[in-house]
Amino acid sequence: MPTAKRRNIPDSVLEQAATVPPGAVTALWELWKAIHTSKRGKGHQLSSRRAEDISVAVVAFGFEACVRAIIGAYFSPFHMGDNPALKRYTNIELILRYGEKWRVAKFGKLYLENKQDAEELRGQHLVDYRNLTVVEEVAEEK
Repeated sequence: MPTAKRRNIPDSVLEQAATVPPGAVTALWELWKAIHTSKRGKGHQLSSRRAEDISVAVVAFGFEACVRAIIGAYFSPFHMGDNPALKRYTNIELILRYGEKWRVAKFGKLYLENKQDAEELRGQHLVDYRNLTVVEEVAEEK
């Protein structure tokens, strides 16, 4: 059974997701990696399933909402590890899960509530997917 079927994604959404520019997917992936992975986790790979999940999210929520959700999740203490399990819940599949618009909206609200800091993160890490050039590069912390 295809993975998309197990995730209850309609065929029409998958067809639209196939038209999302690969650069948009890459830009969202790189943004997520820059903000939500530790130095030891920098080896995360963009698998075909993750790329499909991101494409589906762009179709379902829009590119800008996905950007805001990825950055907004950074401002959620619970998702960043301030929870009983002391575990971070920041995987991109969770942040952009299809069928859970409330989650994307929640992270988008956190983005707006922390707009100045969020815009700074955005400027530091967002890749211009149309040209696939880094808008602003950030030096690695020493």
